[in-house]
Amino acid sequence: MLMVKQQPMLYQEVYNDLRRKIQSGELPVGCRISPENELTRHYETSTSTIRKAVQLLCDEGLLCKRRPVGTFVIGCPQDKAAPAESVNFPDLPVAPAQTALKVAVLIPDVSVVLPEGDYRHWQLYLRRLKGIFAAAARHNVTVLMHDLGDQCGYEEFDGLIIIRWAELFEPEPFRSIARQLDGNRIPYVVISDYYFELTAKWWLVDNLELEFFNAYRFLAENRMKSLLYVGPCFLKGNPRLQALSRAAELYHFDYELLNIEDANRKNAYAGIQQYCAGDIAKLRKFDTIFCSTDWQAFGVMEFLLENNIRIPDDLNLMGCDNLAEAATCPVPLTTFEFSGTYAGELAMELMLKAIANPNANGEMIAGRGEILIRNSVKLYQ
Repeated sequence: MLMVKQQPMLYQEVYNDLRRKIQSGELPVGCRISPENELTRHYETSTSTIRKAVQLLCDEGLLCKRRPVGTFVIGCPQDKAAPAESVNFPDLPVAPAQTALKVAVLIPDVSVVLPEGDYRHWQLYLRRLKGIFAAAARHNVTVLMHDLGDQCGYEEFDGLIIIRWAELFEPEPFRSIARQLDGNRIPYVVISDYYFELTAKWWLVDNLELEFFNAYRFLAENRMKSLLYVGPCFLKGNPRLQALSRAAELYHFDYELLNIEDANRKNAYAGIQQYCAGDIAKLRKFDTIFCSTDWQAFGVMEFLLENNIRIPDDLNLMGCDNLAEAATCPVPLTTFEFSGTYAGELAMELMLKAIANPNANGEMIAGRGEILIRNSVKLYQ
C-alpha cells in the first residue's frame, strides 16, 4: 500500500504565519492587516484559503473584521509570551496571576476614526495598547479590543479599560457606558489625556500641561530666549498655552503665537509661509520654533529648508508626539511623547487592582512622558 505523507493544509500555513506575526508584534494590536488581494499575492494562494485562515484568527479573538474598513488585530496570543519587567504598586494587591480574567479595551468606532484620518492619535494609542497587552501577558489576562461600533455585552468581562479619545471625549457616550458598568458592578479604568474624570474611581491621565511645561523648560535650559509657537491658540483651557505662559514667566523668554488649527504638514507650511509674507527675515527675531504636533513641525521644517534656514544653527525646531517619521525626516526632529506603552502597563495594573479591591476608593496615576533629543535643537548642556 502506497503511503503518502500528509502535508499541512495551505490555510493552516497562512494561519500559523499570521499568528506568529501577531505574537511577535510585527502585526501589533490595533493595526489593519493587508487586504485579501495582497495576502493572496503574498502567500501565492487562493482567496478562499486566505479567508479561511483569517476567519480562524477571528474565531480565536485575534482579528476583527470591520466592513468596509478592513480587518484589524485586536488580540495577542498568550502562549510563550516574552517576559517583561512588572510595574509594582505596593499599596493594594492585584488580582492573583492564576485567576483567568477577561478584560475589554474600549476605543472609539474605528470606522469613524480611521488610522489615515487621525494618524497622530493612532500612533499614541497603539503604544498604549502595546503596554496593555504586554501587562496582560504577564498576568495571564485575556484582552479583547472593542470599539463603539461593536454590539458588545460588557457583562461577560471582569473589567474594562476605556480610552477617552475622539467621540469618547464627549461626556454622554462615556457616561452612558459608565452607568452600565456601575449598574452591573463591573470595574473600569479610564485613560484620559485632557479630562479628569472624577466620576471614575480608577483612572490614569497624561498631564498635558506638565508635559508641555517640561518641553519649554528643556528649551529654556538650552538658551532659548525667543520662541515662535505654532499650533492652535484659541482652544478653551489650552494646556499648551497655559504651560507656555508659566514657563515664559519663570524662565524669562519671549514668545509669539502663530495660530494654525489643523495639525497637518500642509497647513503648517502654508501658515509659516503666510507669516513671513515673502520676508524670511521676520524669523530672525526667534531662536526657536515650537510646534504643537510633529506634523506641523514637518511642514515648518520643509519651509525652512527650502528657504536656506539651517536647523538648528539658525533656528531650533521642536515638535510633539514622536511620530515614526520624526526620527527619519531631513533633520531628525527633537520632540516629546506622552507616556505611551508605560501608560498601557499602568492601566492594566490598575485594572487588576480594581478587580481585586471592589470596595476600595480607587486611585489616580499621572503618566510621565519623555523628551526625544535628536538633531533639530542645539544643546548647551
